[in-house]
Amino acid sequence: MNRIHSVNGMLGDEIAFSASFPGGAEPVPMVMAQVKPGSRTALASAMAELFAEAEGTAPAFSVSDDLLVVSNSPSNLAWALAHLGQGAGSPFAAAIGERYARGVGWLFAMDAPPLVAMAAEDDAPPIEFAGMMGMKYVFVEQRAPAGALENEVTLAFDGQRTGMGAWLADAGSGGAAEYLPADALLAGYASTREPLHVFEELTARLAPEAPDFERGLAEADEKLGAGFLRNLSAAVGSETAVAVTGMTVAGPSWVMATVANDPATIDSSLRSLVDAFNAELGPDEQDQRVAIEQTSAGGRTWNTIRPGALPLGITWTYDRGYLVAASDRAVAERAIATRNGGSPLVWTPEFLAQLPASAGLHPSGFWWLNAKGALSILSALNSNPALSELVASRDPILVVFNGTPEQIHAASRTRISGVIVDLMLLESLGRAAATPVEGAASR
Repeated sequence: MNRIHSVNGMLGDEIAFSASFPGGAEPVPMVMAQVKPGSRTALASAMAELFAEAEGTAPAFSVSDDLLVVSNSPSNLAWALAHLGQGAGSPFAAAIGERYARGVGWLFAMDAPPLVAMAAEDDAPPIEFAGMMGMKYVFVEQRAPAGALENEVTLAFDGQRTGMGAWLADAGSGGAAEYLPADALLAGYASTREPLHVFEELTARLAPEAPDFERGLAEADEKLGAGFLRNLSAAVGSETAVAVTGMTVAGPSWVMATVANDPATIDSSLRSLVDAFNAELGPDEQDQRVAIEQTSAGGRTWNTIRPGALPLGITWTYDRGYLVAASDRAVAERAIATRNGGSPLVWTPEFLAQLPASAGLHPSGFWWLNAKGALSILSALNSNPALSELVASRDPILVVFNGTPEQIHAASRTRISGVIVDLMLLESLGRAAATPVEGAASR
C-alpha cells in the first residue's frame, strides 16, 4: 500500500482507462495518467518495484516526461504507444470531449456499434438489447451540475431514436404521477409513445421472425374477438404511474393510474379476458373461476375482478380521463383524492430534494424507493442492528429518465457506492436468515 501511495503522489489529477479491439476478440487494455513535472525517473523506479512484486505475468509500462502508459503485455504496450492520439479526432472522442467541457468527476464511455458487430452471433441479453435499441454511445458519469453530486447514464443514438429506443416519450405531463400518494414505498412513472404505435411497430418487427408470435395473435383474436390486442392498445394512453403503498395480510397494497382513451373498450376487453379464462376451466376447476362485478358508489362506477383461488382483487374506475386501479376501492379513492387536492408524492419536499438538476420539470419517467418505509417492513421481521441502522439513515432513492430525439438520459443523486453497500448488507442478512442456528432442532 505504501508503494501505491508513493506512485499516486507522482501522478496528475486525471487517470484514463481504455480498451481497444485492434482486430481480434481480445482487447488491448490501457491505463494512462499524467506525470507530474520532474517525476519521470522516480516514477519509473517506483513502477518497476511495484510490478516486481506482482504475481504471475507483470504488466508492462512506459514513462515519459508527461505520460504514464500501462498495458498487460509488452506487445500490447507497444501497440498502445504506436496508436496514442489517433482516436482524438473521431466522433466518439468529440462526444467525450463535450462531456469534459461541461465538467465531470469520473466518466465511463462505450462506443457501442463496434462491440455489437463483433458480437453479432452472441445472443446474450445485453448484446441483443443494444442491437434492438440501436445505441451509438453509452456514457456513465458522475458530476456536480448544481453543487450536488449526481450520477448519470446516457444512451446516445445514431440519429433519431427508433425501435425500442423510441418508445420513451421526450417528456411527460405528469398527470398520472399526481395520483401517487406521498407515503408511497415504491413508485414508478413513464410517459411513452401511444401504445397502439408501439404494438404496431412490435408486430411488424416480430411477425416475420417469430411464427409463434403470429399464431399467438391469431389465437387471441379467435378467443377474445377480432383485433383484441390492437383495440386494447388503442384504448389506453401514453402515460402510466404505479405505486406500492403498504403490505396487508392479503398482499401488497397498490395503485395504478393510466390515461384512458376509450373506457368502454377497456372494460369490455377485461370482461372478455375473464370470460375466456373461465371458459377454459374444467368441471373440477370451478373454484378457480374469476368473478367480475360492477357497483356504483360516490357518483362513480366501480369494477372489480376477484380471482376465486386468491385472496386479492383488482378494482378500477375512471377520473378526469384516467383509469385508476388499485388493490381495493379505499386505496383507489385515496389516490383520486390525492390528485384532486391532496399531497402527491411528486410535490413532497423529500421527492424534490432528490430531484436531479438535469432532470427538468417534466421528465419522461422516474423510479422512486422510500428506503426507510420499505426497509422498515423488513426490519420488523429481522432484529439485526445493522438493518435498523440502515433504515434510520437511508435517504430515498430517485432515478429520473428524460428523452430527447437522439438520446435517453437517466440521473440520480443517490451515490452508487451507497446502493452497492446496501445491497451487500441485505444479501448478507438474507444468508444469515437462511442459515440454521447451530444446535437447533429439525424435523
